[in-house]
Parts: sequence; structure tokens; C-alpha cells
Amino acid sequence: MVPGDPERLGGFWLAARLGAGGRGVVYDAYDDEGRRFAVTVPRGEASAQEFSGVACRHLAEVVAVGADGGVPYVVSEFVDGPDLRRAVELHGPYTGDELVALAGALASALDALHAAGLAHRGLNPGNVLLAPGGPKVIELGLSAGETVGGAYTYLAPEVVTGQEAEAAADVFAWGAVVLFAATGRDPFGGDSLGGVMRRLLTADPDLSCLPAPLGELVGRALAKDPAERPAAAELLVEGAVELSPPEGHVRPPSLGETAERVYLSLTPAQQQEVPGLLLRLLDGDSPHDEGDVLAPLMEAGLVVRRSVRVPPAETAVGKLVAVSDDRVAPASAALYRAWPRLRGWVAEERDGLPVHRRIREAARHWSEHRRGRGHLLRGAELDTALGWAATKRRHLRLNQLERDFIADSVALSKQRRKLLAPSMATMGALLAAAVTMSVVSVHGQDDLRVRVIEADARAVAARAESLRTSDPRTAMRLSVAAWRMSPVPEARAALQASLVQPELAVFTAPGAEQGARHVLRGDELVRWDTGGVTVWDVVGGRRLASYPLPAGSAALSGDGRFAEGADGRPFEVATGRAPAETAVFAIGRGNRTRVYRGTRVLFDVADRKVAISPGGSRVALSRLDGGVELWEVAPRRARLGAVKVEPLTGADAAAPAVAFSPSGTTLAVAGRDGVTLVETGAVRGVTPPTKRPHPVTATR
Repeated sequence: MVPGDPERLGGFWLAARLGAGGRGVVYDAYDDEGRRFAVTVPRGEASAQEFSGVACRHLAEVVAVGADGGVPYVVSEFVDGPDLRRAVELHGPYTGDELVALAGALASALDALHAAGLAHRGLNPGNVLLAPGGPKVIELGLSAGETVGGAYTYLAPEVVTGQEAEAAADVFAWGAVVLFAATGRDPFGGDSLGGVMRRLLTADPDLSCLPAPLGELVGRALAKDPAERPAAAELLVEGAVELSPPEGHVRPPSLGETAERVYLSLTPAQQQEVPGLLLRLLDGDSPHDEGDVLAPLMEAGLVVRRSVRVPPAETAVGKLVAVSDDRVAPASAALYRAWPRLRGWVAEERDGLPVHRRIREAARHWSEHRRGRGHLLRGAELDTALGWAATKRRHLRLNQLERDFIADSVALSKQRRKLLAPSMATMGALLAAAVTMSVVSVHGQDDLRVRVIEADARAVAARAESLRTSDPRTAMRLSVAAWRMSPVPEARAALQASLVQPELAVFTAPGAEQGARHVLRGDELVRWDTGGVTVWDVVGGRRLASYPLPAGSAALSGDGRFAEGADGRPFEVATGRAPAETAVFAIGRGNRTRVYRGTRVLFDVADRKVAISPGGSRVALSRLDGGVELWEVAPRRARLGAVKVEPLTGADAAAPAVAFSPSGTTLAVAGRDGVTLVETGAVRGVTPPTKRPHPVTATR
């Protein structure tokens, strides 16, 4: 995205530019449900609405056409695959059945358009994409615009001389595209535009490379006279294979997939900070980076420094159109739609965002005015803030200023009630002198009632404290109830504890067997028992997936993704297939741990702690004597070096715990004297201890 690009068009949120050309600018976009689309802002008029009713599996479906704030747009299905020009670079020229299959798919797309009385008017290798389900033609209903680069060589001769592009021009382009696929060269290329035009109008390309079914059809399609060209229906040929993206094509991840990958690479502590940070950014706040979360988010392009547009000005390096701001913001508002996990956080906090905004703004106002008592919350506004902060928030956390603001507002409310009590007592004494003794008796009963209410409030506050860790949500509700019953010190303490407690809820996986193993993976809980592996969404309290395991499966990897079967061979839990050759993981059974790369055993160790770097390229192994070895395992296995810390001894004796940072550049080793942080690039040439009670068993 560049300054000036729209954030949203119609109901579609733009995430990034996919490309720009003579026909317009194409954006990666998402709707409110997170579905992915391609949105084009055409350079000229768009007539794509006529194309929305054309059905063909080799045409990208036109989903919507409209204008937003004077900006026209065309929404099409997102096609995942390289264009034909890139595919030829990766695959080489197409031949045989593959070439026939490509020609037949393109002819099928043109036949569907022409049968509906429409024409593409711009077919070339750049708008033919090789998707997993076969070729698809894109850029439907867009004006031709300015033809640039190699696309000029796919214009029919009559179009070059100024005539309107019709169905016959599509047929000519079909022949030229098929010939390009067979040779890897633009069929009418030249050193200049004049040379291209001369070849288009006078030259006949060499078709000897084409197989028999196509040579004659392509020759007729490339006829200079449009009247001599066949109809698209005559070009329909059937191939014996189905084309798919070539090997070497790297599928670009969606915005949501990128965000999920970054999130899973963070430490659990960092993951806890992500929801609050992104929710605050959504609400226009500039949050503090309390968990060092911004760096990985910014490195992945999910969060950026704000850009402020300025009047264009020429500089030594070019035209200045925007300057960077110190504040950060999501790179695109589409992030809140494209990432399912974040979409869920927003839905759960949506009703509370206005309340938190009021607390945030009021707390800043209070701070800017020297924390004066006159700027604190009170009455119904305080009750609303307390009710949300203590019982309704799920992912947002109050920062220190907001907690201080709420605490001082609660303290002021209590003081006001204490000041009000003597005034009421004085008034009661004056009234007692003027009324009968029965009224005095009523006042006595009221005093007894107040004492009973205070005792009940203390009991409720005590109950809240007893549930703080086992049922934090109920504890929050009870603390608010105790405060509303009576602002006794115990109720106030329980309420303040609710405001700062990190736990927001408790999740218990239903139906767990005795002896079942559980692994927490971010917001997901993986349970392994005799029936198989079940994955639960801890925040939503719902089951995400369940995978049966073969009988005799005896061990599971730490993240729950891989397991060992009865034959000792690893397999992927979700698919039951052998792990990918690039997958690096560890499976522990008793005191033994195996580290795999694909199906190969890299290490088979006992009484060791094992850590694998996020990218799977490095492995750390610690021993009982405090020694830690660092190994490179991808692309080849090599020992990088070793470090040593003081180990735990006595009853707590164990190999030091080890863990990599999210970037893989730092290794944390927990020894007797605390945690030692080691830069992995510096772990080289260090001689390990001579004594090796548990040598590494490795296979190459």
C-alpha cells in the first residue's frame, strides 16, 4: 500500500497491492467474514457487471462492481497461482498434453464469454493464472487502458490499426498466448514499438514447435484478417492432464496466515500482550509495548509507523509526499477481518470498547490535570467502568495509569460515603428529638440492617478471594457485587485485585480421561488420550479439531502436531501421513527424547532437555552436568559449539531447561544461578566438558 491508496471500497478491506498495469491497480482484499478477494481499481471505465453472470471454471468470477466515494472498483475471486509468464520461467516452455490442456482451458473461457456476447479485449500471459484447479483468466470487464511492455504483441492487427477489439481479437490473442507458452517468447516481439507493429501486420511466426492438434488451430487464429479466424468454440481441445502451478512456485500466504504464523512464533507472555495491543490500536490508542511485541509485528509488516501526508515537495532523492510519525498503526484495517483469531477477539470485546475508551480518555485527562480529584469517575459512570473492568473484559488489560485512575475513583467514592454518613447521623439526631420513640426504634433496625449488609459484603469478598485462581470470572463478579453491597475495606481490596489479576477465565476440557496429557499452544489446548488428539479453543471454549490416533501410538511431540506409532515411526497427527522432510520436531517418551527431521532421527538422547528454534534450523541439547550443545540441523547437521551453566543438584537435579527466542538468535538456559541468555551466533568453538555420561546418538 502507498499513501493515497483507499482503505476500503464497498464492503471490502484492502490489505496490499498485488500489482498495477495498464488496466488498473489490483489489491489483496477481504470482506467482513475474512474471505479473500482481488479488488481492481480500473484506470478507465469498467463494464464488469455484465461479466458477473458468466459461469466457467476457467474464468475468475466477478463478485461485485461499484463505486465508493467516486472511486470505481471491480471485485473478483482471488486466484492463487502464478501468471503464465512466471509459470514459464519456473517450468520452462509447455509441450505435449500440458500445452493442449492450457489451450483448451483458454478456449473454454473465451467460448463462455463470446456465447454471452462479451469479449475479453486484452488476453495475454499476464492475465492467465495457473491455479490449483487449472488455468483461470482474470481482468474481466476492464477497459484496455494503455498497453505496455510485452502485452502489445498480443493485440490483433485490426486493433493496432485502430479498430475496436471484438471476439475475433480474443481468438488472435489466444493463438499468441498458446505460442508463447510453447516457446517462452513473445511471438511478435521486436526491438521497438514500430518493429512490433510491423511484425503484427506482416509476419507469420514459426509454428513448427506446436503439436499436431494445435498447429493448424493456432495458425488460423493468427490470421491477419479477422474474418478468416475460427470461432472460440472451434478451438476447444481436450488435454489428458490437468494443469496446476509449477514446482518452485511459492504460494503467497494470506494476511491472516501471516499474522497467525507470527503469533505462534511469539512466547506465551508475548502472545498474551497481542490482543490488548491490537484492540487498542483498533480504537485509536497508542499503546505501550509492554511485552516487546511490536518488533516482530513490524518486521512482518503487520504494524507500521504512521505516515502523515504532506504537500508534495521535491528533494534530492525524489518527491516527498509523506513523513513518518512516532505512533504505530496496523498496516491495514483488513488485518482485523483477515485474521480469524483477531476477528474473534474483536467480537468478544466489541461491546466493551466504548467503556474502555471512556476510561482511557478520562484517565489521560486526569493525568494531564495533575491527577485532580475533580476529574475522577463517580456515580453511575464509575459503576459502569467497574462492572466492565472487573467482569466483562476478555483480552484488554488496563495499563498502570488506568488502574491508578480506577483505584483513586474508588477511594474517592468511599470517602464521599464516609462523609455522608455523619451528616445523615446528625440529621437523624435532630429528627429523633421531634418524633416518637417508635421512629428511634426504626433507626435502630436500620443500623442493624447496615451491619448485616456489611457482614454479607465481607463474606462475598472473602468468597471472591477464594475463587481468584480456580474461577477468576466468578471472582470478578463477586468482587463487584461485594462493593455494590457495601464499600467495606474487604470489598475494596477484592475489587482492586480483580482489576489487576492476569487470569480472566478458566477452561476445562470436557470428557478428559484420567491420565490424559495436555499441551497449551497459545490460545489452543491440545489433549492427548487413548481416543486420539483433540484441539480446543481456550478463549472460545469450543473444540477446533479431533484426530483419532492409530492403536499403540505411544508418544506425542510437544506442540501436539506429530506422534510416534506402535512401530516407532513418526506421523503427522492431523493427516496420519509421514511428516514433511523439512519438519523438525521432538518426541519424548519417559526420559528419552528423539529429534526428527522428517522421518529421520537426528538425535536420540536420554535425561536431556531439548529446544528447537522457531524456524527448525537449530537444536539445543542440555545435559545433567549443565552442559548445553548447539546444533545446526538444516540444511545440514553440524555441531556449532557448547556452553555450560551451573546445574541444579540434589533432589532437584535435572538438565537445565532451554528455550530459543522467537527470532532464534538468543538461547535461554535456566541453571542454578538463574537464566543465562546466549547469542546463538556466538556459540562457536567452545570446548564441551570432557565427561559425557549421556552421549548424543545421531544418524545422518
